[in-house]
Amino acid sequence: VESAATWRFDCLCGVSGTNFDDGSAMWECPACNTWQHAMCAGGAEDAECPEDYVCIRCRSQEAGAAARARARAPARAAARTARRRRR
Repeated sequence: VESAATWRFDCLCGVSGTNFDDGSAMWECPACNTWQHAMCAGGAEDAECPEDYVCIRCRSQEAGAAARARARAPARAAARTARRRRR
């Protein structure tokens, strides 16, 4: 069980660890609760974390899920049409 004082750092630059703090500005992704360097996440060292910030890994997962849903949509529409024709 993780305590409130434990956090996960996992950055695109390859640095990761538990309670890792190198003194750089860091942003937390609310989707996966991991921290990244602000600079690696597209911000400046002194920039505040945007309210709508989501890390690149979570954005990629969301984009992949949306693409899979779009790919399934024609098949679902065809199945609905086939069911209607059978009635």
